[in-house]
Amino acid sequence: SADDFFNHERLEILGDSYLKFITTADYFFRNPNMKEGAMSLMRAINVSNSHLSRTSKLKGLTLYQFNTPFKLKQWLPPGFTCIRNNANLVANNMLTDGSKQRDSESFKQVMSVKNISDTVEGLVGVYSLASGPVDAARLLPWIGLDIDPNVLIEKDKSVNFEIPTTDEDIQLSSCILRNTDYQFNNFYWLRIAFTHSSVASENYQRLEYLGDAILEYLLIEFVYCRKPYFGPGKISHFKSVMTRNQTFSLIAIAFQFYTHIRCHSKLKLDIMDSIQNFKEILLDNHQDDHQPDIGHFANLAYQLYTSNRYQKLPKVCADVFEAFIAAIYLDCGKKLRTVWKVVYKMVQRIL
Repeated sequence: SADDFFNHERLEILGDSYLKFITTADYFFRNPNMKEGAMSLMRAINVSNSHLSRTSKLKGLTLYQFNTPFKLKQWLPPGFTCIRNNANLVANNMLTDGSKQRDSESFKQVMSVKNISDTVEGLVGVYSLASGPVDAARLLPWIGLDIDPNVLIEKDKSVNFEIPTTDEDIQLSSCILRNTDYQFNNFYWLRIAFTHSSVASENYQRLEYLGDAILEYLLIEFVYCRKPYFGPGKISHFKSVMTRNQTFSLIAIAFQFYTHIRCHSKLKLDIMDSIQNFKEILLDNHQDDHQPDIGHFANLAYQLYTSNRYQKLPKVCADVFEAFIAAIYLDCGKKLRTVWKVVYKMVQRIL
């Protein structure tokens, strides 16, 4: 609304995804027994527009916002002022009370709650770019957010818990290594990431909650840095396409994650039937004799998505993919660069 050559809209999207990521990580580590739904509710409250707006006003950040266009006639150069006698004369003798009030109001800006919160998110986005995600966390307590500033500090690789290793674990680990070049140090996280709630109380739901936030932040940071000519509209569209369940399910299917999901037998059959039908439709549209790679897979899936033959993919596959990314994050010691290498290898053909 300042009608300037630049604004905070791109940074606001980046800051929003960073806030989602760090608050998710904070609640995940701070509350090891809390369910996904409760953590989501707490996160929504902590990073809501009303809360960010309130903390911004308490810190006086609104004093530095520019919401109105610059007008040369209303500008006074630094060090210049009205002659005091003339100013008093105008203020006291020549203006009525109503005029004084209108004159006073002309020096104020009207700001909505969302506008103020967007500015806070833009500020957070700047810090995440300039200082990195780990150091940017130190800004948040100063703003007024209840976040542990050390929550993203990298650690050594995950300790290898003493758990029995099964043939299924070894097959899954080999599949992951073959497809992503990542070797798990701790099979515990890998096993949990592929375990559905229908067969165990210790399942992938918490990991899915964390992985969703990690993926959104990494993908938004990628498009922000690699596509500087993308406006906020294009970035938002990229976010909506790349972070939806259908896309994540598609990636999980392309890398055959669904064959390793531990779940109830009936659910497993439903998943396999749905995926088999989807693959048959894809192969009917594929002219070559060999299996389509992830790039062709995605293009064909998009054609189906926009046609009458569209078929919804199992959400379980998307959940497992998100949990898998969180498992890597925990296994490698919170190293986002390591996580991004795996993510990029899996999604580069559809970026």
